[in-house]
Amino acid sequence: MVATIPLPRPLNRARFLEWFERLPDGIERVKGFCRFADSNVLHEVQFSRPAWRWVGAIQLREEPDHALVLIGQGEREVYAHL
Repeated sequence: MVATIPLPRPLNRARFLEWFERLPDGIERVKGFCRFADSNVLHEVQFSRPAWRWVGAIQLREEPDHALVLIGQGEREVYAHL
């Protein structure tokens, strides 16, 4: 399963971090770019099994589309809680 989740507006940081810490076992990789409602800074999101997680502020010349890509097995509904 590969799912791209467009993020048309900034995310609630607390809700996102709670979701990010509880990814189901079927999700092997998450990557993307987002903004949080409490900040104007662009953030890069990276996750790779077994337990590597990172969300950090970055600066790029050109701003990418805000989206997350989830790679794994099954469970497309995992992003419903973003």
